[in-house]
Amino acid sequence: MKHYHVTLIASSVALALGIYIASGRNNIVKTLGIISGGLSLAGTTSSLISNRKLQELNQDRDKYQTLYQTRKQELDEATSKLSNFSGDLKLSRDTIKGLQETKKQISSQLNNLQIKTQNDERIIKELTAKIERLGQQCIDQEEELNQQAADFDDKLQAEIDQIVPIKVDEACKTIIKKELETEYRLNYQASEIMEAQQKLMEDIFHRHQAQRHQLLTTNDTYKQHFEKTVEAHNRAYNELMVEKAQIEAQLNAARQINAGELLTPELIRDKQGKQFNIANYIANELWDSYQIPLKVHGVVETENGYKVGYGYSVTADRLQIAECIKQNREHWRDYKGIYTIHEAVLPKHLPVIEVSFIIDRPPVLKDDEIYRFLEKSSAFGQIIRDAQNHRKGGKPTLRIMSGTGGGKSLVGKIIIQEYCNHESDYEIRLSDPLHGSDQDYWNCPKVATDKLSAHKAFLDFANEHKARSNKKSENSNQKILALFDEFDKQHSQDDKKLAAEIWTAIRHNNMRLILFGQSSEVGGTGWTWDDMNNCSMLFLGDGIATAIKHYKDIGFSVKYKNQLQRQYEQIKDWLDSKNDGLDAAKQYRVAMLVIGQDAKFLELPPAQIEPVSNSKSWVVSSPFEKSEDKAIVETLQINPSCKHCKSPNTKPYGKQGRWRCNDCKRTFRPEN
Repeated sequence: MKHYHVTLIASSVALALGIYIASGRNNIVKTLGIISGGLSLAGTTSSLISNRKLQELNQDRDKYQTLYQTRKQELDEATSKLSNFSGDLKLSRDTIKGLQETKKQISSQLNNLQIKTQNDERIIKELTAKIERLGQQCIDQEEELNQQAADFDDKLQAEIDQIVPIKVDEACKTIIKKELETEYRLNYQASEIMEAQQKLMEDIFHRHQAQRHQLLTTNDTYKQHFEKTVEAHNRAYNELMVEKAQIEAQLNAARQINAGELLTPELIRDKQGKQFNIANYIANELWDSYQIPLKVHGVVETENGYKVGYGYSVTADRLQIAECIKQNREHWRDYKGIYTIHEAVLPKHLPVIEVSFIIDRPPVLKDDEIYRFLEKSSAFGQIIRDAQNHRKGGKPTLRIMSGTGGGKSLVGKIIIQEYCNHESDYEIRLSDPLHGSDQDYWNCPKVATDKLSAHKAFLDFANEHKARSNKKSENSNQKILALFDEFDKQHSQDDKKLAAEIWTAIRHNNMRLILFGQSSEVGGTGWTWDDMNNCSMLFLGDGIATAIKHYKDIGFSVKYKNQLQRQYEQIKDWLDSKNDGLDAAKQYRVAMLVIGQDAKFLELPPAQIEPVSNSKSWVVSSPFEKSEDKAIVETLQINPSCKHCKSPNTKPYGKQGRWRCNDCKRTFRPEN
């Protein structure tokens, strides 16, 4: 760079001298000015060129440094791999060396075995030859011995034929004579002995018959005497036992009376009236069915009916008595033809059991009276949204429970529309594993339409929560409401376990969850009531009665449970009067919302027949699905209403443009 600057300066000076000489050396000032300008121009030009070159050199240096770091990293990785490979190679060499030593040992053992085998084969051949020689010798000796035996037999037989016949004849005669004499003598002696034995046996028989008769006579006499004695003893014993039992019963009764025990039911006999008759009837039923004696203390009239106070024995289990009343109260109610019998109440500081009952059906409450404890349908959406808002005392997961046909999907669709209308920027995901069934009333986009895709959709939701918790989500600002229909029956136990792990933690990640249950009997679907208490719970239809039945599992007191039971019965009477003559689609319906140990009854809005319309929030068919304005407008087909019963629950039928009603089961052709 220095040489470059010197060259520029020298050039400028040479130029100035040339101009000076050319001008005749007369204008030195002009020449010096030109030299100064040339030097200035040279310096400026040099500075510009130097800066550009410096920038290029810096860029080259950065590029070479990046390349150097890359090559160094690759060299480090190659060195690491080479080191690992060297270790593996050393280990392989040691293994090969060990295998070669093993091979040498096995080869040595094989050589020894071959030598031993050759020696054994030689010995076997020698022994085989020896055995063959010995076998041949045995055969030769056997033939020689057989010949000697045959010669001896012939010689012996000839000698026997000459000597034996004569001697045998003489001996036989002598023996036969002696045998005949001995046989005659023995026969005579035997005859005498038999006669003597016969006489002895006859004598013994006569004596035996006489003794037998005497014994039989004596036994009959003894038996008669013994039977009379036993009969008298038993009669006296039974009399004593009866007397003893009577004395013991009197003593026990005295002890029980002194100890505060009841022996038999003590009824109200001096008062007339149906309420006293019912009070006595309950006491008698417990005595007849369970042998539990109660004392009817009295009957008082209450605001809604009557209350009976029952006393019980000090040793009785009043929880058992209350359970017996609970199990039989509906049967007693039907038998006596009264409106209702409530479950027993056990006051803490009083030794009594209280049972309330209502004889006649109370008059149906008016609308303003019902709406004192029933929230109007206009407030339903706000109450449900608050129930999922932890900042307002709610819980991020909502469980909607009812039996089959309880209208879960209809309520779910109302909730979706409420979110779309009133909650901002929620992406709403609906999973329906029974898509297309007779009970499919959703009429909106779905992220899952079968069991497999429903499982995947739930894993997507859970994984998004995990990603947000770990600060790794790319969509952490997007609020999510996920609804999973038929979660109890169409999802595995693993999904349920995962749901229980996240359903409270999702509140920190702008996520909310709604799970639909087929039954309010949570124990039969893989849950516990402790699990449910981590959620807000919305009970529909017969699920309300089930929830009240499980008041202890939820955490309600008996007093609060009786209040809910009374209010629910009043609501049912009110619904019956309101729904008389109305179509199913227009009938009034209620639900019970439980958050912690607080419950409230909600009037449900009318079923929404038209499709869900997106507004502040939107329903998607896949996660994080957005249009240009961050909302998706779905154009859905609206099923025509039935021409016969006006129900919107219809589906296509056949290929001729006809439709079938899922309610009245009739077919029709819609009007154009």
